[in-house]
Amino acid sequence: MKKFMVLALGVTLLTGSFGLAVPVSAETPSTTNSNLSTQEWCKGISQQYKYVSKFYADYVIVSGGPSYISNVYTLSVGVVGGTHSDKSLVLRKEREDFRGPAEAVLQFKVTFYGSSASGDYWVKLNVGGGNAWESHS
Repeated sequence: MKKFMVLALGVTLLTGSFGLAVPVSAETPSTTNSNLSTQEWCKGISQQYKYVSKFYADYVIVSGGPSYISNVYTLSVGVVGGTHSDKSLVLRKEREDFRGPAEAVLQFKVTFYGSSASGDYWVKLNVGGGNAWESHS
């Protein structure tokens, strides 16, 4: 069983934006742990707001069969320059199938003080096709 930690770090500014997801570290396939960190940020010239979110999941990649996520736990959301609410960590789809990968999703709302960048955010673990990867809003 592999352990997976998803970490999304965001910096939001009032003007201009682009995003980037970067794997910071990953264990070799022969080990039992796999850590993946991602960073997302937006660029601009005004006041800066930041958020960080993470959760852990246990998953198994099955060669020649459906991979699966068995457990999701220990969610965390933090905001600098605002607040967060409505955190939800859901094992949306436990097993990979012909419709797509197994999925676990952390969703949350962020309100940045005095900013229009407030809204709904999410980070998702996908497991299927012999791989595990992260996607985020």
